[in-house]
Amino acid sequence: MKKIISIAMALITVVMFGTVVTGCHVNNQEQIDKTKTQLYVSNIDKGVGREYIEAIGDQFEKDFAQKSFEPGKVGVQVLYNHNTVINSASFYESSFDGDKDNVYFTEYINYKQWANKFMDVTDIIESPAITGYNAETGQYTTETKPIKDKIDPVMLEFLNMSGENVAYKGFPFYLAIKSVNYNADLWNEAMDYCEWKSGFRMEATTGVAKNLVLKLQGTVKNTVFHVMMKKIGYVQGLKIGTQSEKTKRWEFILCAIMPTVTGALGIVPKLFWPITKKTHARMYYELAE
Repeated sequence: MKKIISIAMALITVVMFGTVVTGCHVNNQEQIDKTKTQLYVSNIDKGVGREYIEAIGDQFEKDFAQKSFEPGKVGVQVLYNHNTVINSASFYESSFDGDKDNVYFTEYINYKQWANKFMDVTDIIESPAITGYNAETGQYTTETKPIKDKIDPVMLEFLNMSGENVAYKGFPFYLAIKSVNYNADLWNEAMDYCEWKSGFRMEATTGVAKNLVLKLQGTVKNTVFHVMMKKIGYVQGLKIGTQSEKTKRWEFILCAIMPTVTGALGIVPKLFWPITKKTHARMYYELAE
């Protein structure tokens, strides 16, 4: 069973998008196909969701349809447990103490706390990723470089649980970056408009003003946040779902309705955008002179 888990985990890195993949228990309602080997996959059904992992699972079943991992069985059946628990200690305690022959895709897990319950995947990370299986030759097809070459060195150091005696207990399966994105053409056009109107480029001044506003926004937001939580009766430390109905109702308003309303207000300034097609043509004509 470890062999099929190793192959599955290595195969996933071919499309590696960190969050951690670990070798470890799962419940599933799908009917078992006794002619195939079962691979149980627990997936956190939040964030990147479930579609991508099911697509990988479907491809995995096709690629290894002719491969026998157990005597008397041919092919693989991937079974999923799409759960919504992110960081519940009780969930991990009961799950990780169960069957170890499964793969976990999870987020926000305390890796250092739970790593002792994970299968050592050092040999997988230090080997090339498996990309498929050739039934005619009976050989696996692989990439040319080891998986660890795909992983950021800082992440590798974090995943290593044994210092000089390297021991990896998981690896990232996607990378998420919180960032602010803006339309580069719109930004450049705005700077050109400033130059056209004033005769000066305003990138530096605008950048400083933007950062100042963001800092003030962060300060005000943090202060208001704590005040609002107190006003709606939020009690820190309670179990999920045990806040009062009034508090939960206000949490929904603050987390869903308010961002929608305030986000919609961002459309208003665009209604007053001064650069029409005619103005655009005239502006760049005069700037080019």
